[in-house]
Amino acid sequence: MRRFPMNIKEFRQAIAALVDREFLTSRVLGGQAFPQYGVVPSGNTFWYNPNVEKLSPGYGLSSGDRRKLAIDLLKKAGFRWVVEPKIEGNNVVRQGRGLIGPDGQRIEQIELLAPGAGYDPMRATMALYIERWANEIGIPIKANLVDFNLIVQRVFDEPFNFDIYMLGWSLGYYPDHVADFFHSRRSGVGDFNAAGYNNPEFDKLADEFLAASDINKARELSFKLQEILAEDLPYLVLFDTPVTEAYRSDQVVFPYEKTLSGLQYVYGTPTLVKAAE
Repeated sequence: MRRFPMNIKEFRQAIAALVDREFLTSRVLGGQAFPQYGVVPSGNTFWYNPNVEKLSPGYGLSSGDRRKLAIDLLKKAGFRWVVEPKIEGNNVVRQGRGLIGPDGQRIEQIELLAPGAGYDPMRATMALYIERWANEIGIPIKANLVDFNLIVQRVFDEPFNFDIYMLGWSLGYYPDHVADFFHSRRSGVGDFNAAGYNNPEFDKLADEFLAASDINKARELSFKLQEILAEDLPYLVLFDTPVTEAYRSDQVVFPYEKTLSGLQYVYGTPTLVKAAE
């Protein structure tokens, strides 16, 4: 978000409108993943704000309407094309070319760093689809599938040597990452806010959230933070994968079987097991 045109909200919203998570997870990945819309996982039910799905640009729209929405968002921000894309129904009958920014400058190729297929075939596949959908309407994104460690180096170790990157994270139950990932004070080299998101309103609410001593007040503030991020889109959250664990149901019994990230992440799990009667 320190670079043009990623620093324009409507540009980020246009990319988000193009990305059909349901199609990717169900049709392309064959149900091996499920869509995610916000920075708090939907499985973390107490803290997850379900409104973020409806706030996601393009949610519930057809592929044609997604493209039209993306084009409208770019026009709203002052973008234009040498050859403007044309959509009829769900089909791209004229591909966009020569995207020009509000300042009159031609948009050069934008690099999307993503893990290679050998490390993560799901993210690699999604990166290639994002490249394809963006280029259909004239956004010159090029997916660069590279080693995971190279992405980390360019994003967190070097002085912000990237346009757009794709990675994933593991999270705890308490969603303090909502503040840590996006607060402006965490935007230095090597810190969590590598994207450089800077919103004073968000910072103020994030400070209140981190200082909250009442759990329900903290939840209320967390919901507001998630809604701001769903509109500003410093991150476009794509998907998560289900955790499936096998055990001998005729030999052991667990007090519960569904938990965020699976039983493997529950401390002291062996002490919960008892012999089946």
